[in-house]
Amino acid sequence: DCDEAHLAYTRAHAPPDVATAFARVPDAPPAVTASSILIGEVLHFVEGHAIDKTLAWAHDALVPGGVLCLTAGTPWAKFVPGASGMCPIQAVAQGLWEANQGKDWPGSQGVNHQELMAGASL
Repeated sequence: DCDEAHLAYTRAHAPPDVATAFARVPDAPPAVTASSILIGEVLHFVEGHAIDKTLAWAHDALVPGGVLCLTAGTPWAKFVPGASGMCPIQAVAQGLWEANQGKDWPGSQGVNHQELMAGASL
C-alpha cells in the first residue's frame, strides 16, 4: 500500500504471520520474497506499461507456488448511465479503446487514469 494509515489498520487487524509493505508501483516496489501478494484497487490508476512492470515484479517476488491476489476497477462496469445510455467513464474508455485498436494496452493511450476514474475530466 502507499498509505501508512491503511497499513496501520491492516497490521492491527491481520493475523500475526501477515506482513505489510509500503510501496509505490511500479517505480518503488518493496524488495520482498512472499508466499502471497495482494494488489488491491491500485492498477486501474496506472497505465498499461506500469501494469506490466508491476506484474513482473510480483512474479519475481513470489516463491514457487505463491499466490497473487489482484483486484482492480474497470470503466466497463455498469455505473450510472448518462443521456446516451452509457456511463460517461465507459464512453471515454470505449472511445480510447476504439481509437487504439491493435496497440498494447489500447485503453491506456493518452488518458490520466486518476482523472478518468474520479470523473474529473468528463
